[in-house]
Amino acid sequence: MAEFKYSIQDAREGKSPAAWVQWMNCAGKALGISQAALVGMIYRQVDVELRVNIDTPSDDTTITELIKCMESKLELWKELFTTRSQRYKEDLDHGAQRCLRRASPRHHGLDPKIYSRKVSMSYIAMAMDAITLDRLA
Repeated sequence: MAEFKYSIQDAREGKSPAAWVQWMNCAGKALGISQAALVGMIYRQVDVELRVNIDTPSDDTTITELIKCMESKLELWKELFTTRSQRYKEDLDHGAQRCLRRASPRHHGLDPKIYSRKVSMSYIAMAMDAITLDRLA
């Protein structure tokens, strides 16, 4: 069960925490895990950046209470992490544009006719790598 987490990506995509908690609950019951231990395990499988918005469960917290708490936070999580992701992408795009401007031979005070195309292309490749890494994240 340790590898099945409710992630920021799940929240961003609007995946139901209730369905995920129910699935984890069924898996835990099949393994013979007690209700109190199961609530704690499920809570710890929520991404830490999402977990800060959820009350830490006590020994008498039920699965239903955990579901209600997570469902009430879903819209906040979607807004928070979609907005943050968009700002991050815009920052990367802006950084890539700055890299491309700096790759210009004139920016370095060099004669464009003599300037090596290889050096310019390496700057462009670095900028493209930054954009690609963002899309993979």
